[in-house]
Amino acid sequence: MKYIYYIIFVALFLTALMAFPFHPLKQEPKAAALVINKHVITRDELEDLYMAKSPQVQDRAALVNALITKELMIQEAQREGIDKDPAFRKSIENFYEQSLIKLLLDRKFAGLHAEVSEGDVEHYLDLYKKLLHLTIWSADDIQSAANGRFTGMETRTLRCQDLSEEVRERVAALKEGESTKPIRTGAGCMVIRLDRTEPLSGVVTVPDRQAVQLLLKEQKKRQEMDQWLADLRRNAAISDFSGKAGR
Repeated sequence: MKYIYYIIFVALFLTALMAFPFHPLKQEPKAAALVINKHVITRDELEDLYMAKSPQVQDRAALVNALITKELMIQEAQREGIDKDPAFRKSIENFYEQSLIKLLLDRKFAGLHAEVSEGDVEHYLDLYKKLLHLTIWSADDIQSAANGRFTGMETRTLRCQDLSEEVRERVAALKEGESTKPIRTGAGCMVIRLDRTEPLSGVVTVPDRQAVQLLLKEQKKRQEMDQWLADLRRNAAISDFSGKAGR
């Protein structure tokens, strides 16, 4: 049982430290803080790692033990040739690409500054006080919906709070007679038109104004991101021969 706890403990440290690459020492030996089979971690590197340590790492001794365990496992994996295995190289490639895309999207999203007016907030809150008469078209995919090739149509009367969060955000941006852009669903996609509204009777609970303002800002940012991605695609030189692959 103690062995299992030890493995879990080591795994937590390894997870916390995987983001920090180590490099062979180019400085004089006196700059070394830790040497593991000729692999050297300098005092500056150790200090940087300690400053950026995970909350699971309580002190320097725990950090050093975790670094030793990690480096010994890396060296053993290299001795066994795992670093040259095609599956390993592919996993590194996938991790690199996913990390690159995530950093790009995070940076782009953080740089957006969406403005939400009081009128936008009032319109959203006002929909909570009304019944929404909707026409909903179904399609197999986004392209079919964009081209008007629908597989079904229905009319429904719902309260704003009966809609899913994504659909509610899309519908809240509409005026009577307007339609959403295609919305993805589990089975395909749909387009919703807000035909008309009518007041709800009785007392209606509406969301907090500040929360609505934040929600609408996030919605506008996502719309800007969608437009940015669409612009990237439109301005790119793309040749798609995939349809000919099986011929």
